[in-house]
Amino acid sequence: MSKKAQAKTPEREIKALYKDIEAEFSQWYFLKEHGGSDPFYADGVNMNLVRNHIIYDYRKLDELEQVPVQLDLFGGAQSMANRRPIPPEVPNGYMARKEWILRTAKRLMKRFERSDDPGERRDLERLRSGLKTMDYVQMRRVVRWYENGR
Repeated sequence: MSKKAQAKTPEREIKALYKDIEAEFSQWYFLKEHGGSDPFYADGVNMNLVRNHIIYDYRKLDELEQVPVQLDLFGGAQSMANRRPIPPEVPNGYMARKEWILRTAKRLMKRFERSDDPGERRDLERLRSGLKTMDYVQMRRVVRWYENGR
């Protein structure tokens, strides 16, 4: 019998959720240490998105496992399950490896200043703009493009 043909049992759903949660924790810690490759958002935005997925999956587990919930004085509820703590919320502007991004951007700017290549001249302006406003997402976009062998 194929996996699609197998009925979804609560046990299978629980097992799948635990597997997803482990992958999400790994993703959150990877973003924290190495950063992501999202061309439009800082690492903090993506870390908080992954954090929200963990919270959602924990709530689904609570429903499936019928875990008791402890109400607090402030109108919230906390699971009574003994689980790995949810990662902290981080500022949306958080960027991993800021020093590396900045150092590499400055190195590339020196290279581009000597270049006649129109693409490198365009990217020089992007790096200058990013440096002026300290827009690490913009700088990372250019840096990753060249670090991955443009």
